[in-house]
Amino acid sequence: MAERSGLIAEIGDWVLEQALDQVERWRQSRPEVTISVNLSGCQLQDTALRDRLMRTMRQGGHDPSVLCLEVSAEDLAADPESASRQLAALNEIGVTLAVDDFGADDHSVADLQQMPVHILKIDQTLVERLGETPHDLADVRAAVELAHRLGLYVVAEGVETDEQLVHLRDLGCDGAQGYLFSRPMPQEGVFGLLAGR
Repeated sequence: MAERSGLIAEIGDWVLEQALDQVERWRQSRPEVTISVNLSGCQLQDTALRDRLMRTMRQGGHDPSVLCLEVSAEDLAADPESASRQLAALNEIGVTLAVDDFGADDHSVADLQQMPVHILKIDQTLVERLGETPHDLADVRAAVELAHRLGLYVVAEGVETDEQLVHLRDLGCDGAQGYLFSRPMPQEGVFGLLAGR
């Protein structure tokens, strides 16, 4: 609805501003903490996004390295040439860039090679079946090996069990996220989570 109404740019800018302000508060006790924000397909096409984000960072005194912008593999595939230009512009700022939901559908490896990204996130639909059949392990192994060949850090999404985590470690996956580690929580709860780990 936000995209259809044209409000996505304003909402997206507000989300980025709030996320940057919040991560600075968390970093007071845990300086290594960073934050990720998903970009919509419309934002990926918004040529003014880079300048607005730079202005927000400059006004708030934010370090670009604390922010990771995630774009879906589907949105990248919709217009690879335009997406690559936008990501290159965002990369110049110094933010981290991640491809989200990789493996959910067929995506062109050739397109991925042209993208100036740092992280590849394996879709949870691949992760949730880990260990059920050799084929499922092979799919995740292929994604991990592809990411590493491209020099990318690879994160598995939707990790919910210790068994999945063991398989991911064995496959050489670099990072993981999911309910095994924490359910979504209000920002106040994150302070306690960070203090305990």
